[in-house]
Amino acid sequence: MVKKKNPPGKKQRDRMKAKKVREETAEMLENQNRPKKQVATDEKGRKMTVIIGGEAEMDELWQRMKTTHSLQCQTSTISKKLDALRTALDDRMNEYDTGHIKDTLKQVEIQVKGLTGRMRDAMNKNNLEAAEQDIHISELIFFDLSLNGPLEIEEVATGFEEQLAEAQRNMDKLELQLASSL
Repeated sequence: MVKKKNPPGKKQRDRMKAKKVREETAEMLENQNRPKKQVATDEKGRKMTVIIGGEAEMDELWQRMKTTHSLQCQTSTISKKLDALRTALDDRMNEYDTGHIKDTLKQVEIQVKGLTGRMRDAMNKNNLEAAEQDIHISELIFFDLSLNGPLEIEEVATGFEEQLAEAQRNMDKLELQLASSL
């Protein structure tokens, strides 16, 4: 019997196909834990980012979104209150006994500036961790947070609660001093 000869290059083609299948499988396994992101347009022509992934990834993303939103709200609230105190002090600038209040305001400003800086760093770190999964939280629309019910800022633990409470107490004391100096 004569042995049937394989056509030339068949073994090499088989090896290349097997290598390609192994590479595709490895890539699929590597990316399976990552949420998928798509851009969709709604009926009004607006672009929306749609995240597709497993439930664990979506819960993690949802928690990151809530934390970022909570940090943004807390930062803006504390900054607005400090601006209001600064404006109230500027209105009483010509009074002679506002010197000690100005010193207290400077201390509170330094404390709040450091706190808001740390909060912004936390937001950036949170967004960076999400960006490693190819998700940019800043692209996501925050009005979607209200779809799952009203979001209470106090419900979201940001890690800055004690520092925020201390800054709030200091601003309240300053506000009382300012009111009593009338």
